[in-house]
Amino acid sequence: MVFYLGLSYMSNYTGIRGDLHRLQTNEGRRILALLDRKAGASGENRAGEHDGAGFQGPAGIGDIAREDGGRPFFTDGRADFNISHSGRVAAVAYVRKEEGASRFFRTGCDVQQAGVRGNRDAIIRRFYHDEERRYVEAAPDPLERNLRFFRLWVLKEAYLKMKGFSVGDIAKTPAFFPDGETPCFRAGEDAKTCALNFYLSEWGAPSDAYMLAVCLEGNNACPGPPEVIWLSRERLSGGPWLPVLRAAD
Repeated sequence: MVFYLGLSYMSNYTGIRGDLHRLQTNEGRRILALLDRKAGASGENRAGEHDGAGFQGPAGIGDIAREDGGRPFFTDGRADFNISHSGRVAAVAYVRKEEGASRFFRTGCDVQQAGVRGNRDAIIRRFYHDEERRYVEAAPDPLERNLRFFRLWVLKEAYLKMKGFSVGDIAKTPAFFPDGETPCFRAGEDAKTCALNFYLSEWGAPSDAYMLAVCLEGNNACPGPPEVIWLSRERLSGGPWLPVLRAAD
């Protein structure tokens, strides 16, 4: 199985307002095209593939359609992907099945710049599980409270996007709760039929952090976190992956 996470830090987009969403979308498509080329290429490395040099736009992605809920997918079934962007970061989770495999695994990702949300506390009260609310509310200061909120939010969003659900289905997400310093996954609605692997990381300074979560549908043998590939000249200084453990059934 090929499992990539492509990232781009669009520092040159600072100050752009009206076209920011279009630029974010195009950057996500560009990353997807590069990951797809890399996954399908021979063992030879393509020049500039890791630093973003020499690439112009999102050409060559192939045929993409959408599920009923709007989730995009490759029509030939060769791989699965998910795109997310926030602020100046674009992220693409990409998983490609092994040659001859009868099925491929779905993936979802979510990146969020952890700015203060005006409706944060209302979201916590309405949608977060009891353990999650206690985790957020036990934060020692407002900055840590905000970071805890977004750690949980990106994990939930990654799950929803993997499943093809909307934000309105947030009540269907599993509960995430602290196990010491490590967020721990409590098995959810489909634990008996589908093992889920979650990976969580934080990028940048705490006062201007980006939260990033990836969800991979898989089996009981956890494949490990995705290979991270930066496709921009500038990179954020990211921390290690925080393991999100599955609770025992």
